Amino acid sequence: MKKTDFSKKLLPYGNCTIIPGDNYCSYDVTAKSGVSTGRFASVESCVTLKLYCRATTEKTGIFLRICSFDDKNTENVVYETSLDRINNDYCDVTYSFDAVSLSVYKNAVNFEMFLYADEDTQLQISEFYITEGEQAPEEEKYENIVNVVTDDEGKKSVRVLGIDGEFRYVPLVPRKVLFIGNSLLLGMFNSFGMCSTDCKNDYAYHVSSAILAHNPDCTFKKLHGSGFEHCETDEDSLAWFDTENIYSKAPSKDNFDADTDLIIIQLTDNVNTDKKITTFKKNADYFIKTIKTMCPRARIVWVYGWYNKFNNCHRLFELSKDHCIELVDISDLKCKENEANSGQISTSPEGEEVVVKDTWITHPGNKGMKCIADRIVKVLGLN
Repeated sequence: MKKTDFSKKLLPYGNCTIIPGDNYCSYDVTAKSGVSTGRFASVESCVTLKLYCRATTEKTGIFLRICSFDDKNTENVVYETSLDRINNDYCDVTYSFDAVSLSVYKNAVNFEMFLYADEDTQLQISEFYITEGEQAPEEEKYENIVNVVTDDEGKKSVRVLGIDGEFRYVPLVPRKVLFIGNSLLLGMFNSFGMCSTDCKNDYAYHVSSAILAHNPDCTFKKLHGSGFEHCETDEDSLAWFDTENIYSKAPSKDNFDADTDLIIIQLTDNVNTDKKITTFKKNADYFIKTIKTMCPRARIVWVYGWYNKFNNCHRLFELSKDHCIELVDISDLKCKENEANSGQISTSPEGEEVVVKDTWITHPGNKGMKCIADRIVKVLGLN
């Protein structure tokens, strides 16, 4: 885990005078002035700020603002808040954001953090640093759900737990498949997985090919699910199915057909802030129940962990147990060998070429996509 300490090298923001110290640095500031980190880049899915500071005047408001900047230097506020005071009038702050997600969905190139006051005061800062990368907790034990069953004659089928609590049995080889995913599914040209070189090298293509080898008549749909990942309120989560989807240009619910018999969900990589995590944990059950209502005979498989595994794995374990959903953990596949390369070119189905951005290349490259597909096909029981 990489740590960058800004505590002794903060820059003046507005009208600010720096007074160095041994245990903390003081900054004499006027209203709307303070300090900043200067701009920095990150290609990590988890950037965590640790801040410990105080203002010497009792009722002064202290504010934190985190901004991203795109390749045209346009500023976007990622997070802004007034800080609560605790022990001895200090503010103790921990906040995390996903630099990779912001680079994909907000075109972020670099970031800057600002700490400022709303009136004349002295800011005293003893900690101001970031760490990059998730800290892995102790691995949680989880019993894999396996829904492939074999009858006395050796014929395989799949059990599906219905919304009514009853099991149904569907053929092992599907006839209608829906992929729901984020940038790993639809990051390039709103067509295929981010950092694949073309539409025939992402995980959805490889999974589809494996299914077609058993059933050439199978049909496939894709749906962008990042909108559900990014929800920060219950209201937004509950509205996702009725909201126009950025991929299909129709309400998300329109892509769920009653005769769909396999749904492959690849989500939670972008569930990476306190608000998103809280909202996801509360509404994930609703998400699954709604899908089961619309697709009563569909086998559901959930792929997770390329980014941001640990914030959500416990909730996914609960979903798996409660709704008899098979999980596909791909977190161990994320390594340099399976990621994309700097300068890599992706080609659209129409022949347009783009060089993928360096802020994107922690996504799986062609090899990583094939490894993900192989893992999914193995869980499906089709290999």
